[in-house]
Amino acid sequence: MRVLLTGANGHVGANTARELLTRGHEVVAFVRPTSDLRGLDGLDVDYAYGDVTNGESVKSAAEGCDAIVHTAAVYQWWTKDMESIAVTAVEGAKNVLEAAKHVRTQRVVYTSSVVAIGTTTDPETVLTVDHWNDNAHTQYAKAKTHSEREAWKMAKAYDIPMIVLCPGTVFGPLDYKITPSTALILGMADGTGQSFDSGLAAVDVRDVAKIHAQAVDRGETGKRYAIVGKNVTLKQLGAAVSKYTGKEVKHFGASPAIGKMVAGIMELGARFTGKPPVLTRALIDDYAGRYQFVDATPTKTEFDWSPIEFEDTVRDTVDWLTGISER
Repeated sequence: MRVLLTGANGHVGANTARELLTRGHEVVAFVRPTSDLRGLDGLDVDYAYGDVTNGESVKSAAEGCDAIVHTAAVYQWWTKDMESIAVTAVEGAKNVLEAAKHVRTQRVVYTSSVVAIGTTTDPETVLTVDHWNDNAHTQYAKAKTHSEREAWKMAKAYDIPMIVLCPGTVFGPLDYKITPSTALILGMADGTGQSFDSGLAAVDVRDVAKIHAQAVDRGETGKRYAIVGKNVTLKQLGAAVSKYTGKEVKHFGASPAIGKMVAGIMELGARFTGKPPVLTRALIDDYAGRYQFVDATPTKTEFDWSPIEFEDTVRDTVDWLTGISER
C-alpha cells in the first residue's frame, strides 16, 4: 500500500515511517522544504514537499496514495506565533480530509492526542475515548480538540473511512525538535526540571508508531483509540529519570496560584528572549493538580499490543538525549 505520511520528519512521523516500511508499505514523506530531515536519514521513502496549510500541496502529494496518515502538528505549549498552533491543526485537518476525498483514499489515520480527551482533578478517575476536553486552556489542547472534531464532521460528510488515534505523552528516540514531552525528561535529567502534582498518560513513540502503521489496515474505522502505555504521576516520572541519571528531581509543591505567578514571570521573559518558558499560565491551568489518566484497554485488545515497559522508555529517552548532546 502506498501511504502519504504528513509530518513525516516529526517525532511520531519519523518513527511511523520506519514501521510502515517494516510492514512493506511505500511511504510518501510529506514535509516542508525547510524541514529538519535527520529523523528520516537512510530511509527508502519518496519525498513530497509542501505544507498541510496549503490544500493544493496536500492534494498533489496524495495522488496515487491508498491511505493517508496525518501526524503533522505544531506541538508547542508556547511560541511567538501562537496562532500557528491552531491554524496548522485546523487547516491541516481540513486539507487532509479534502485530499482524501479528492483521491478517494481507502483510509485516513488521523493523529489526535489525549489532550483532546481531557483531564480530571481526581487521580482515581480513568478517562476513556468517550470523553472530550471541554475545558482546555493551552492553545495546543484547544487546537487538537477542535481539529479532531472538525475531522470527524468532514469524514462523516464525505463518507471517508477514518480512524483516530489519541497518543498520550510521547517519549522515546528520534525527537530532533525536542518536543515538550521530551523536554520534560531533558529538564529532569539535567537538573533544571521539577515535578509537580499532576499525572500523565505516558507512551513510547515506538509503540505509537506501531499502532499508526497497523491502523492503515487494522482497527475499526469510525472509532477513536487511545495509545497509552502507563498512567504515571510526574513524581513517578521524576523517580524513573533519577534512576538512570543519579540526579534528584525536585518537587514543586507550591499551590497552583503560586505556580501561575511563576509562569507569568517566565512568559514575560520569553517575550524578550524568544525562548519557550518552562511553564505557562495555561499549562498550570490544564495540568496543576489535574490528572490525564486514560484507559487504552480497547487498543491493546484490538491491536494485540503489549506496551514497552515505562522504565525502558525513560531509559531509552535519556540515552538518546545523551547521545545527541555528545555529537
